[in-house]
Amino acid sequence: MSQLDHQPEPADFTPSDRPPSDLATYDQDAVQEILQFALAKRSDIEGYSRSQLLEMGQELGLSEADIIAAETKWQEVYGDQGDRARFQASEKERIRRRAIKVAIVTLFLSPINWILIHHLDWSLIVALTWGLFVALDAWKSQQPGTETFEKRFQNWQNDQKTLDDWT
Repeated sequence: MSQLDHQPEPADFTPSDRPPSDLATYDQDAVQEILQFALAKRSDIEGYSRSQLLEMGQELGLSEADIIAAETKWQEVYGDQGDRARFQASEKERIRRRAIKVAIVTLFLSPINWILIHHLDWSLIVALTWGLFVALDAWKSQQPGTETFEKRFQNWQNDQKTLDDWT
C-alpha cells in the first residue's frame, strides 16, 4: 500500500470524502491505484480497444512510442499466460489419451495372456511398464519451468503458428 494503511473501495467514497482542494498531489503509485479503482468501477465496459488505449495514454501525456513499448512488455509478461494455460490443457488431454490407450491394450492383452497360460504375467508387465512411462511423461510435462516443459511448450507454440498460417 503506497499512501494509506486502509485502502477504501471506490464504492466507499462519497462526494464529501473528496480532498478539500485541487492542490493535492499524488505520487505515481497513488495515481495508478486511483485510476485502477476508477476503471474497475466502470462495469459497462468489458474491454478497451488498442486505439482507446493509445488515446488514454496520450491524454495522460504519454507518447505513443512509450505506450507501444509498455504494451509490448505487458504482452511478454502476461500474453504468454493464456498460451501456457491452453498448452497445459492440451498436455493433460494428450496424457489422458495415452492412459486410455494403455488401458485398452491391457484389456485386450490380459484375456489373451489368461487363455494361453492361465496367469497374467507378461500382460501385467507390459501394462505396468507402459503405464510407468506414461506417468513419468505426465509428471515431466506438467512441471512449468523445466527444460522438458519449455521445449514442449515451444514446439506447441510453433505448431499453433503453423495451424494459424494454414487457416
